[in-house]
Amino acid sequence: MERIKLIIDGQEVTAKKGVTVLEAAKEADIYIPTLCYHPFLSPFGGCRLCIVEIEGMKGYPTSCTTPAEDGMKIKTSTSEIQKIRKQVLELILTEHPNSCLVCQHKENCDEYKATIRKVDQITGCEFCPNNNQCELQEVVKYIGIEKIDLPSIYRNLPIEREDPFFERDYNLCILCGKCVRVCHEVRGVGTLTFVNRGPRTVVGTAFNRSHIDAGCQFCGACVDVCPTGALSEKGRRLYGTSDEVVTAICPYCGIGCRLVVERKPDRIIGSYPDIKGETNQGQACLRGRFTITDIVHNKDRVLHPLIRKNGNLEETSWEETLDFVVEKLKKYKGEEIGFIVSPQLFNEDYYLIQKFARLALKTNNIDVSSRFTSISTYSEIKDFANAYNLQEIEQAKLIILLGLDIGYYHPLLNVKLKKATDNGAKLIHIGSRKPGLGFIPYREIKTKPGGEFYFILGLVKKLNEKTSDLTNINKISFEEIEKQSGIPSEEITELSDLIGNQTPCIIIYGLEFLQLNNSSDTVKLLNNLAILTGSKLFPLWEESNSRGAWIFGISPYILPGCIEIRDKKNISAFEKVWKGSIPENLGSSLMEILNDKKIKVLYIIGDIPEIVKENFDFIIVQNPFFTQICENADVILPACTWAEGEGSFINTEGRIQFSNKVIEPLEDSKPDWWIIAQIGKKIIGEGFQYNSINEIFKEIKKVIPYFQKVSYSRLREGESFLIEISLKEPRKLKDIEKIPDFIKKSRNSQLLLMFRNDLDNYRGFSLIKNNRGVALIRGYNIVELNPEDCKRLDLKEKDRLKIILKSIEVEAEVKINEDISQNTVYLHSSLFNDYFSKILTLPIESDTKVPDTQLSEIKIVRSEDV
Repeated sequence: MERIKLIIDGQEVTAKKGVTVLEAAKEADIYIPTLCYHPFLSPFGGCRLCIVEIEGMKGYPTSCTTPAEDGMKIKTSTSEIQKIRKQVLELILTEHPNSCLVCQHKENCDEYKATIRKVDQITGCEFCPNNNQCELQEVVKYIGIEKIDLPSIYRNLPIEREDPFFERDYNLCILCGKCVRVCHEVRGVGTLTFVNRGPRTVVGTAFNRSHIDAGCQFCGACVDVCPTGALSEKGRRLYGTSDEVVTAICPYCGIGCRLVVERKPDRIIGSYPDIKGETNQGQACLRGRFTITDIVHNKDRVLHPLIRKNGNLEETSWEETLDFVVEKLKKYKGEEIGFIVSPQLFNEDYYLIQKFARLALKTNNIDVSSRFTSISTYSEIKDFANAYNLQEIEQAKLIILLGLDIGYYHPLLNVKLKKATDNGAKLIHIGSRKPGLGFIPYREIKTKPGGEFYFILGLVKKLNEKTSDLTNINKISFEEIEKQSGIPSEEITELSDLIGNQTPCIIIYGLEFLQLNNSSDTVKLLNNLAILTGSKLFPLWEESNSRGAWIFGISPYILPGCIEIRDKKNISAFEKVWKGSIPENLGSSLMEILNDKKIKVLYIIGDIPEIVKENFDFIIVQNPFFTQICENADVILPACTWAEGEGSFINTEGRIQFSNKVIEPLEDSKPDWWIIAQIGKKIIGEGFQYNSINEIFKEIKKVIPYFQKVSYSRLREGESFLIEISLKEPRKLKDIEKIPDFIKKSRNSQLLLMFRNDLDNYRGFSLIKNNRGVALIRGYNIVELNPEDCKRLDLKEKDRLKIILKSIEVEAEVKINEDISQNTVYLHSSLFNDYFSKILTLPIESDTKVPDTQLSEIKIVRSEDV
């Protein structure tokens, strides 16, 4: 990139061409005071504190809005500039409590606490939420203000505490506009705005609505850019400033945001997004920003090993517990043991878990617990399993979203999509539900529920009319496609032409698009569409390490590196390194493990909903939390959380990132890899002599070729790596297996059931149940219906109803949502936890291996009428 030369305060500096004077100074570590500048936001020039003197230019331009040019001579702190800055800052401070800024005792405040006043509003520095991290303090010190001669005006605005996660004290606001701008420019949500004009101007929401009603995503971006304490995290001030910060990867969803976690010696006190995070670049969502402490420090933690004795769970030592587990496991054959594993563990844990299952216990009965809740299959993903880069979204010319509720599932994508549309990209959403994009402009193609499949089939058929190889696809007429999708064939033709002519095109799909019984055929259609148009497919994986679990063999069908169990040639490489044999028979999937009478031992690493205890002889639960399944456990092994361990994740892109240990494991809790290594060592000895995850990672590099390029030391230092999988042969067009028939209605029902998957949890610890803020935003035990359906069924907001699905009845509260289609019911999947044992009795869908509940026909009745 071309660079230019400038003279700033007599010092020659170089800068990238196209930056502002302020950015050039920052790059050269030359301080210019500012309160309204932020690197993510467009130049504003509102605070007027960053004025400079530029040779040959009249007046004192603001450095944040003035482009840097080659040869410029700039002065940043002449006496005249400082005088003007002082006057401007004094005017700003007349409407901001300023005793903490000019107090003569401020240097000794920590010792004497001389400025504390016990009043409802904050007027002293000790209780200010931004104490020691306030930008005003830095600016006042630099400009040298020791007293303010102008009269101060206290605005006497009430503190706003009604919304969750953060408080708003606009008495501390200096109207810099950062919060408003980040909400509009970066997040694309537009919750905040300036209200009123002149001296009555404040920041707020349109029509004075609550932040929830105004569509706030509670991402915390406004809090992070606020230069004063006007916006502050609830409860944060109770812990003061942190002693140390550590970077870690967020443990919730598949985006893989890098967080800065603040800690005291034995406690996490908060987190905020890392501005250097490759994926999130200084942004987060409410889960990563405000709920990290909930999952580490809570009353449901299991902190000591427990063994069931005489019907009761009793605390024991690790040695006794491990011996007990080993004694029990040795009594059973491999085919009688099944593993169910959380999709939120580290890669190193996954590698060791599946090695332990296959080598020590001789079983391939291992699956990820999200196989039930994700309602999707990635059996065809191996055809395009290479990594992709979310940054590519920003340069795309056309972006197609398929069946996504991004505002709920992956709100960080809003940031990428906002940049893309700002750069001129066309954004199209195809689905039966609005995508939650806030104020980001997009074109909506609204299909019938489940009609997305037919719409994509129509696109493939249009683009491939001359090929006769796709027999089943060609059987379906455009009349049938139009009828089942709800979209006129003319619109299908228009979009097929658009995709074919707009490159680069990116197709993003996720959970809701794969809520179909034939999701493997759906992925085939997407693969065909990508081949025919040269588009890139971006599948969105759900939890923090769903993709890592798949790559590392938490599957009954594949080994680490996506090697098929029956691939004898490649299996021999594992057996050579492991120095033992691997069972060649395919294992059982999640629902098969839970239903197969041959399975006698259930080893759960994470959580699943309640099951029938009588179906198993022995149940082991390895988890940080005492969840519902623990009531039936014979042994509970206290695993530590992600924050008390360390290891790597693979995010939805295929990006390998390292997450550092934040605090030491609480009490007797241990890392998952350590627990498995101890049991493996006691059962077969050799092959489980690990003392660190570094040793595990070295072994991973021996058996997974594309990990050989990953430097473990560089990974620990914060560098990330995108996985590279070599395809054996070029991608080919594939026909679907069958003509779908999932959109049929019976005489007894006019409604179709869809699931809104619950990503507000970590290893079974539900944020909706345990965090009042999340419950307030998401709703607890709710079912969503369109306003027209509610009117037809005579239902009102918060009415109680029962959903009858085959042999299952679920009671829930009505939430009216105009974003969903008519004749559709959206049920939060977390509601099914209490009905899980009944769900096990439903037929298992042959393709996805999950209960056949997708797009099911249902009945709805009022609770009092049952």
